[in-house]
Amino acid sequence: MLRIGIIGTGGMAGDHAKNFKKIRGVKLVACCDLRKECCMSFAEKWKIPTVYTDYKELLKNEKLNGLSIVTPDVVHAEISIVALNKGIAVLCEKPMATTLKDARRMLNASR
Repeated sequence: MLRIGIIGTGGMAGDHAKNFKKIRGVKLVACCDLRKECCMSFAEKWKIPTVYTDYKELLKNEKLNGLSIVTPDVVHAEISIVALNKGIAVLCEKPMATTLKDARRMLNASR
């Protein structure tokens, strides 16, 4: 069973959740958003058992195989690097970063 978390519960996150739900052997175990009400509504809709408003808490508490990052572009690098440094595979919305420097930092963390 692959355990997946989603950070960011706005527009595109629903597409991510819908498609993860179609994959046998994948379970959405946690979601995170700064807007608690939105996160709780998202979790209810997609039957995700755990809700966070701080992505660092999610990464600290959950045993994830993968993380879907569906946040504003400007925080993709920050969240990706923390997850990659914990050995968690990252699936990031495009663009992966807003600067070449951040993209290179993400690449280095993935190595």
